[in-house]
Amino acid sequence: MRAYRLISLVIIAFLIVIVASGCTRRNRRHTTNYLSSSEATTASFEASSDAEDVVVIAAIDYINEKLALKDVNSEWTYHVKYSVDTDFYSRHGEIISPEQLDIGEVADVVYDKTLYDLKSLKISLDAWQYEDVRGLSYNQTNKTITIKGESFPYDNSLVLRDDTIGQKSLEEVNGLIVDTTEEASEDGKSSKKKKKSSSDARENLVTNNLMLSEINACDTVTCWGYKGKICSVILTSGHGYVRFSSYSSFIGGMVAIGDVIAPVTEDMVMTVPVGDWTIEIDKDGRMGTKDVTVRQNEDQTVNLASLIIVASKKGLLHFITDPEGCTITIDGEDYVGRSNFSLDYGMHTVVVAKVGYKAYNGQIYVNTAYANVNVKLIPLDEEDEEPEASTDYLRITSATTSATTTSTTTSTTTEASNDLTTEES
Repeated sequence: MRAYRLISLVIIAFLIVIVASGCTRRNRRHTTNYLSSSEATTASFEASSDAEDVVVIAAIDYINEKLALKDVNSEWTYHVKYSVDTDFYSRHGEIISPEQLDIGEVADVVYDKTLYDLKSLKISLDAWQYEDVRGLSYNQTNKTITIKGESFPYDNSLVLRDDTIGQKSLEEVNGLIVDTTEEASEDGKSSKKKKKSSSDARENLVTNNLMLSEINACDTVTCWGYKGKICSVILTSGHGYVRFSSYSSFIGGMVAIGDVIAPVTEDMVMTVPVGDWTIEIDKDGRMGTKDVTVRQNEDQTVNLASLIIVASKKGLLHFITDPEGCTITIDGEDYVGRSNFSLDYGMHTVVVAKVGYKAYNGQIYVNTAYANVNVKLIPLDEEDEEPEASTDYLRITSATTSATTTSTTTSTTTEASNDLTTEES
């Protein structure tokens, strides 16, 4: 009987152990299969290593397939690697190649934040661009850049690049040159720094090789912005300097090189955009011309002793139009992208036009050596206003006539103590 009772106790204990073990396994299985929502979110985040940013393309290394990217909302710059698996898209979603990217563009990127492998890059739909414009100015105190009359804020994340330098110079900028700066060693002797290796240089892609103070108003730049902020300024064409010799007979007159006009003074230096230009210099109706080639950052002296003197009496008119980019027609001949005109003395018919604006039609009577002609066009939807034209003369006496499309008014402009007055005739 005692044996039977002992066997029963052993069987009961064995059953209890089996039941407890089954419950534990079920509890563990339940815990594994059903995570709380917060635990699931954390697990998912840890599993993904992708990051998304809005960036400015600050530098491109086609050899090592790397990009330097600058976050538009911070000063953080980082480098990513791209490959055949990286997707590149235009702002409209079209597939493009890395060679179609431009430094300064604003893009949306997705990359592996652990390995910094670029997965996709798409030019941002919220980005805007001013391409090949002149007249950039900036206010360092207010941190604003003004282009075409509009001011935009900038910060230390601004990308500045000189796109006029050649590939060799760019490699030098990126560190592929010998730095000959002497350093003092511990034993007191001077030593030169070692040449940077190609790989070291490209690991440190240059994002800024230009300062705002180096950009002149006559330089040509391309700017990218994101929403209301300017993100990059790329110099596409710079300037050079022109001095003169044998010019004493023209002192007190005026000289024009392209759109740059200035009075002739002693030891003058003109800052002029890069390109091929014709110098036009005039005093009291005696006018001479000479061709000149202006190169980047080059300072040259032009001898005016060999000027080609123009026999007929001419006046130099400089048109300033609002908006820019108007077509100017003088005596039936159209001119696009030109603002300076050397015209024979006498009456000339002028038309200034641009799509979306009322055209200005009028006549200008040239009897002076030089003048600025300001023309403001009115948008077509502003019916109550008419186009306007006026002259801003530089130490001259001149007569002009101006007209709208429907009526003609004639005015005579005179100078007295540098103050201009207009009298109806």
